[in-house]
Amino acid sequence: MTIQAQGEITVVPQMKKGDVRTYITEASTNGKVDISQNSTTRFKVVNASKKGYVIEQNTSFPEDGSGLTINGMSSANSMLGSVAAFIGNTPVLINLDKNTTPVGIKNFKYIKEETRKNITESFNKEATKSGISSNEALMVMQGLTNLIMDYITEASVLDGYKFNESVLTLNGKTIKDGDTEIISNFKGFKMHKTYAVEGNKVIVDAKLNLTKEETKQLLTEMFSKIKPMMSEMAPILDMVIESGQAKIEVVSKNVYEIGEDGWVEKLTTDATGSFIGEQTSMKTITKLSVEK
Repeated sequence: MTIQAQGEITVVPQMKKGDVRTYITEASTNGKVDISQNSTTRFKVVNASKKGYVIEQNTSFPEDGSGLTINGMSSANSMLGSVAAFIGNTPVLINLDKNTTPVGIKNFKYIKEETRKNITESFNKEATKSGISSNEALMVMQGLTNLIMDYITEASVLDGYKFNESVLTLNGKTIKDGDTEIISNFKGFKMHKTYAVEGNKVIVDAKLNLTKEETKQLLTEMFSKIKPMMSEMAPILDMVIESGQAKIEVVSKNVYEIGEDGWVEKLTTDATGSFIGEQTSMKTITKLSVEK
């Protein structure tokens, strides 16, 4: 339940087997490429005990393809669209401890296997449609597949609920007005968070700012996976990173509205990001739609 005191709040959502919460999310990213996404996410408590809980997450997109658009065009028939649809059709079983904090992914092995299968099929379909047949192009596709799969670990999936902002991120926390926290993701990159408490609202100001060493590590890994010969670009990367042109930073303001039963009723995120000279802005609104 939500326990409130002056400038303090404890968030432990009430859960019993069979409980369902459904959220509607509208998200947009504006930058060199404009992306909009509308989806529905359903959480169901499939197991509850004194030791903790298991909840099943299912995300779905509109059947007409309008749920994911790029520069105003539906991506329903694109590789990105097919991958997004797959993710939505794959249930994620999340292990929670007795305080409802996410601690593991129960069906991670299945998710990993199915993700590789789907990405490979999507790349092959895209290559056939585009008439790509050169060894170099196929090598790039294989490199992209390996890059994506390297980033899909149980820890990286958990980051979606702990490091990033989600309707489960505050679960199990007692938050005082003015609290600060540093959270590391699966790569060891650090997110600095500052909390403010206003009644049933929790405002989280978050900042991710990679050091030059972390930026070099990330870009070197990416280039070496996408195209092996790109690893020879290390001297050029050093020059670009030292000049400040390869800055990687994300700053966000996140507002949680917590219900009396401890579940998030609304989460609004406004963020700006800088990635290798490209500036983007992101806005996400997630609302509780159905309570049962």
